[in-house]
Amino acid sequence: MNENEIEIGKIIVDAAVAVHRELVPGLLESVYEVILAYELKKCGLSVNRQVSIPIEYQGIKFDKGWNLRVPFFPGDTFPSLTFKNILRSM
Repeated sequence: MNENEIEIGKIIVDAAVAVHRELVPGLLESVYEVILAYELKKCGLSVNRQVSIPIEYQGIKFDKGWNLRVPFFPGDTFPSLTFKNILRSM
C-alpha cells in the first residue's frame, strides 16, 4: 500500500465510524450505504454505489454477475471474476 491508499483507508474508516455513531442499529443496509457514500463525497472522494462486475461462467461472460456493495472509487480495477475464483474466496 502506498501513502495515498493508506490515507483513503483512514478517511473510509473515519466516515464509517461517524455513520455508525450517528445512526441507530437496525436500519436497512441501503440507508447505511447511501449515507456512507454521502460522507465519503463530503471528504472529497468520488464514489459509485452498487457497481456491477461481470462474471465468467463456463467461458461465457455475463454483464451482471456480481454487485459490489462497498464504495467503489472510479479507476479501481478488479481481476476477472470467474465462478471458481468466487468459490475459492468463500
